[in-house]
Amino acid sequence: MSQPLSKGVQNQLEGLAELEKRLQQSGNVNDILSHCLSLSRRLVDDYNLEPAAWQSLTQLYFPSYSRTLNHRFRRMLLALNLCQFHRWHTQSRYGMVCAAMTLDLYSWPTITETFLSQLKRLDHRIWSSSLIPVARLLPLQKKAGFYRRFTRLTHPQLLLMTVALLTNPSSSASREEKWLSALRKLARALPTACYDLLTPIISQAGLIPPGSLIRFADDKTAIILSRTDTSWLIRYYDPHCQHFDDDITLISASPNCKVLAPLKVKELSVINTLWDVHWQAAFQQQSGAPSLQSSSQPLSKPPAKLLAIQDLLQRQDPDIDKICEHIAAEGFLARQLKTTASHRTRMKLQMEEVKHALLFQGFERTNSVLVQQALLSRLNQFYFPLQQHILQFCILFGHVVEALAERQSKLTTETVVTLGYFFCSGLFISLPLKRRTSLPRRGTPHYSLETLFVLATDTSSLKHSLTLTRAWQQPTSSVDAIRCHHQLPDDMRLNTLTKLQASLLGLALMMTRQIYFGDSLASDADRQYQQQALTVLNLQSADQHNIIESVLENSQCYWPVD
Repeated sequence: MSQPLSKGVQNQLEGLAELEKRLQQSGNVNDILSHCLSLSRRLVDDYNLEPAAWQSLTQLYFPSYSRTLNHRFRRMLLALNLCQFHRWHTQSRYGMVCAAMTLDLYSWPTITETFLSQLKRLDHRIWSSSLIPVARLLPLQKKAGFYRRFTRLTHPQLLLMTVALLTNPSSSASREEKWLSALRKLARALPTACYDLLTPIISQAGLIPPGSLIRFADDKTAIILSRTDTSWLIRYYDPHCQHFDDDITLISASPNCKVLAPLKVKELSVINTLWDVHWQAAFQQQSGAPSLQSSSQPLSKPPAKLLAIQDLLQRQDPDIDKICEHIAAEGFLARQLKTTASHRTRMKLQMEEVKHALLFQGFERTNSVLVQQALLSRLNQFYFPLQQHILQFCILFGHVVEALAERQSKLTTETVVTLGYFFCSGLFISLPLKRRTSLPRRGTPHYSLETLFVLATDTSSLKHSLTLTRAWQQPTSSVDAIRCHHQLPDDMRLNTLTKLQASLLGLALMMTRQIYFGDSLASDADRQYQQQALTVLNLQSADQHNIIESVLENSQCYWPVD
């Protein structure tokens, strides 16, 4: 840790105390919004350094601070835990933590409407779009049909609603039984379509979560520091002396123990004593410990396994069995290779073996398919609300460039699809898109990636795409095609093949916008680009229309339900 755990907790508790003071005094709304965002960013950044320790803090109570403040802090931590369990992107977590922090906004003295008005203007749309409907729906939880309304909530709204119900201060259950009783009640009442929301909670936190104070049948008391499916790391506790053992004990998880009231932490230094370097060492050695530290793979370089497979494919006398063994070891690559090969037969021949798919596709096409799948896997490591929209747009774009490339004798279709995916990659990396829950307004011209979405924050999806394309060591022609795609084809200073690729990207973007969003050509610049690109590609308007019809029929892409 860069700082003691207790210091991070102290910063949060003092920050929340300042927030309560400003709310009671009806302080400046913009100052309150900035203060919430600052607290959220600090908490998320601290949490990411040691998520297993922070997860346990939801079960503690800090008597030096008010009950309202403790409840607010617990909501924030639980929201962050759920974001962690569901693998949310860091930029998306900020808004969710803020929403959990301000979930009681309708009980504030006087500034609620002004606060909501200003909140809607922020770039962090996850905050407002989750908070407002959930805060309005919560008072109706005792009325018939409350849980049926969950099917109309988006994933962020459902996550926030789960936080609210699991930390309900008005619950009739005793404090020590609240977590288990709330979890059981929620599991019974949730519509079946929402069950996926609870699965990670139960597998990661369990029915008796870390941080719980427990008593065994022999009357010994202990605190659970961390857990696996079958075991706990604990420290025994003497409630009379209020002293914890120095030793950390690994025991089998015991469902027969009694959960006690939350541990009251009067001195924050106790946190450092409990989750110290000895616990860290024991936790890392614990077999089957939940992977709370998000296993983030770097975008800046391709997977080592992919590089190894490419090296084998490029040898003069490739060992097919060894190549297949490497591909099969990476399940997501093997599945995509077999699926792509099956689709190329129009599903007349199902490829069940990696070797059959490899031989059917050929080495060059196989290499492209593997690069595409590895790229999409890296880009989609973490959830953000617009993820499925961007993914479906990217896949649809791939179908369009493939259909255009099939009409070009100088281009290989799979190579062009790979180029198309790198072209779209900047959309997945754009931070403003990570903070939104609805698609931004689209801009003009239609052939430029930079104007696909109009974002308030100064950002460049094109720069992200170029950086990633270079980092993955794609051909220079691919980099140049992406860099110059928004120039009129007649103005491009590129060689013939690269100009062909660049014009194809711009025209494909216009066609994909037409299919996915229903955008029609809005300006003379769009029509001029379209005409010049068709000339470079030696196509007619009728060819373009036929491609759009074919993609609509065969792409199997969809518009995600929000």
